[in-house]
Amino acid sequence: MNRKEVLKGSLSFGRFDGSMSREHMDRKALKQPDNFVALGQRALVALLKQKSALAGGLVGILVVALAYYGYGAWTDRQLNRGWIAFYQAEEAPEADRPSKWKEAYESGGSTRAAYMAAVSLGDYYFKAFETPVAGTTSEQAAQSAVEWYSKALSFSLLLPSERELLTMNLGQALELQKKNDEALASYQKTAAMGGQSKPLALLHVGRLLESKKDTEAARAAYQSIIADFAMSEYARIARNYLRRMGSALLESEKL
Repeated sequence: MNRKEVLKGSLSFGRFDGSMSREHMDRKALKQPDNFVALGQRALVALLKQKSALAGGLVGILVVALAYYGYGAWTDRQLNRGWIAFYQAEEAPEADRPSKWKEAYESGGSTRAAYMAAVSLGDYYFKAFETPVAGTTSEQAAQSAVEWYSKALSFSLLLPSERELLTMNLGQALELQKKNDEALASYQKTAAMGGQSKPLALLHVGRLLESKKDTEAARAAYQSIIADFAMSEYARIARNYLRRMGSALLESEKL
């Protein structure tokens, strides 16, 4: 067998029906993947990528869920500790309550239990200014009242009525410290809230303005009470203040 016959035999390898020719066995065609096989390969690669992305997404969701429920459980524990400590302080002997309220404030974090403990401490020291307790001077009591009312005001979930009353209380505590300018600002802020404490806050505003010799502004505060709360006890007091100031408005009224 010569060389040409060997070559011819090798090109005919693989024929089943005796009809395959050299044209069908082109070497260039043998070097290119079949279109169907190539499409399958691309689909498999895309599927693997999607599977990897999906797995990563599921892991991310799982991490977020665990963090959420973990934070919720931690918050619940802190809330429970805060309320338990607060109720224990309320039931403690009177001499032990300040220290117990402070423990409740510390353990309560940013919860309402901590807020209630701060309010209780503010009220306690405000009363202690007039009725001193052992180991606390009037000056220290006033300072502590301002401190704890200020901490209570920092609570982020205050109701409007709570903020109004606390702002009023802070003004009164500042007056105990003879910080009249700061107290005046606190009363003015209370009046601007427009709640039930407005007429009382305006009485305080007028009184402090009088002490500063700002009679026109004081008179305006009293007249505002008379105009907006005419039938109230606050209006009666405001009329008396205006009479004392020799107000021309009241001289023309039949009181």
